[in-house]
Amino acid sequence: NVEKALYELARYDQENRNWPPAPSVDTFAPTFRAMSLVVAGGLVYLFGLSGEWHADSLLFVKGAGDSTAILQEMELYRLVTALTLHADIAHLFGNLLMGSVIGFFAVRLLGPGLAWTTIVVAGAAGNAMNAWIQGPAHNSIGASTAVFAALGLVSVYSCTRRRHLRDWDKRTAPLVGGALL
Repeated sequence: NVEKALYELARYDQENRNWPPAPSVDTFAPTFRAMSLVVAGGLVYLFGLSGEWHADSLLFVKGAGDSTAILQEMELYRLVTALTLHADIAHLFGNLLMGSVIGFFAVRLLGPGLAWTTIVVAGAAGNAMNAWIQGPAHNSIGASTAVFAALGLVSVYSCTRRRHLRDWDKRTAPLVGGALL
């Protein structure tokens, strides 16, 4: 019975070695580029409007992740608008660079619609947790929570795609890599 089980497992591995099929580069690349340009262009445009962090700037006053406004006044829109504001050009381009690299893998794994929606929703959830943990009088801005959400998404999804592997180190490598990053 052990020999038969090993035979069946080997047969299963052989039948599924190319599954799931890789997405077609022809349909993937233009969609990824278009979505990336929309996201990056939107963030750069908003930075052009807002400029660097100023406590008296209307965009920062109304859009930053102000914990008091989020938790006590229920201004939940701030969970998303805070993702679009950046302290300075280095902050913006750091998030754009890392977001583009990790976003590429997220889109490759899940498709553009699901990946970007999940990244924004998880980034907003990260901002909510940040407001709750930090408490009143805390402000946050930037897409870093969305970038970390994308990293978590890629890590966990990649790990689930490896659940068929027998070696635990190969199964959990994406989680370890994500945690190290």
